[in-house]
Amino acid sequence: MRLLNIAVSVSYMNNDEERTAVLVKSRELADSLGMVRDNKDAMPGPWVTDHYSYVKPDEAVQLMPMENLEVKILSSREIDTGPDLMQVASELMGLQKLPQVGGGQEFNQRIEVHTPGNAMLAFNELRLAEDMCTDALQNILDEGWRVMAVCPQPDQRRPDYVLGRWNPNREAGQMGQGAKR
Repeated sequence: MRLLNIAVSVSYMNNDEERTAVLVKSRELADSLGMVRDNKDAMPGPWVTDHYSYVKPDEAVQLMPMENLEVKILSSREIDTGPDLMQVASELMGLQKLPQVGGGQEFNQRIEVHTPGNAMLAFNELRLAEDMCTDALQNILDEGWRVMAVCPQPDQRRPDYVLGRWNPNREAGQMGQGAKR
């Protein structure tokens, strides 16, 4: 995979306020793409140049069509994205490593639905989250839970969620500890 180091600045404009507005728009777009600015403490101003490292080429291309914005590629680097790198990245991000299971999605001809294959076997703990606001749900997702199903309810404002996660400390065959709420 090729990654780029880029510099983003505003091309010549007469008005400093317009230059700052263009830079703020570029930062909003970059943030929505998940790009991390190296000079994140710099306040937006008319003569500021933002630097981004480890940018995918398709992300950089999305910034280029913005009017009055100059995107310069400072350097590029080819990196190996083998399974070891992905494992290190997930550990650095604090994600729990799920057991590897084969599969992918399959289509069940009999009942005409897509099934997740063996990936559902990676969960050994379940949880039901009822009528949760997004902040509370985000906290649960940060603990390593993953959404398995969203169940809209006719009599409440928010849906219920069925969540699952891999718990390496859970013994095989543990009984009597139903799904958490």
